[in-house]
Amino acid sequence: MNDPETGIPSLKAFRADGQRPSAKRLEQEIKARMPERSLMGIVARTAYWVEWWRRFGPPSGNEPELTAPLGRYVIVTFVKDTNMGPYEAARHIPGVSGHELSYVANQHFSIVLLNEAVADLVNAHARLDISQACLSLRSPTSWAST
Repeated sequence: MNDPETGIPSLKAFRADGQRPSAKRLEQEIKARMPERSLMGIVARTAYWVEWWRRFGPPSGNEPELTAPLGRYVIVTFVKDTNMGPYEAARHIPGVSGHELSYVANQHFSIVLLNEAVADLVNAHARLDISQACLSLRSPTSWAST
């Protein structure tokens, strides 16, 4: 339909009649099967399973002298990735100080180490069954065989 004043084609907004009962049941089933996760929890789980946090440490190459390096590196990674400053993050995360977060970020992290950790995550994702299935769907040889 064209707008009578400007002559520009436009579409009317589609108004749905409401949510179908089957859609409501599907939503309830998904919520029941998929627990709610926090972003910090997701970062911590990937750190635990993939062990990307082991890439970080003091520039000397020695073992970190932090009380809980996994937890500290997870928190600092979360803070850096959300563009929060260390002191702002310390106001929202109990049990850590801004000084501690700043020290760990400045002394134990570098661009090279971050790239190595990212590579660990990418490689772990590539080993997942779902990644392999997606790759096989996109390969030209699978198209030729159908």
